Amino acid sequence: MYIKDIYEAVVMTSPCSQPKFLRFLDTTVRSLTAKYGIGRVINDKAYMTPEGIDGDLPLKEPYFNAVVSNILFLLTGNTDYKTDYMAEAEYAYKTVWRTDMKGLRMVGEDYYHV
Repeated sequence: MYIKDIYEAVVMTSPCSQPKFLRFLDTTVRSLTAKYGIGRVINDKAYMTPEGIDGDLPLKEPYFNAVVSNILFLLTGNTDYKTDYMAEAEYAYKTVWRTDMKGLRMVGEDYYHV
């Protein structure tokens, strides 16, 4: 996912400088990885703080809307965006979890491919 796509989605709603956007993006991604685990949020299971908007972010696609909503909340302080962020992040996590668990069966305390 390109950082520029996220930036453009944010700027359409609320003006924002690039350094501020990058700081809020980093905060949002780190909070998602802290809550859901890096393997469920990041594709490469390795995350580095973005240095510019021209780079690529290894964020899984379902989290796009959640990231945009949280950045808009951090910019505007509008709690509706925070509510949207929490619901969208939970939905994205469940979507990723369902995809990862497809074809697995729980036997005892472990999951196995069937």
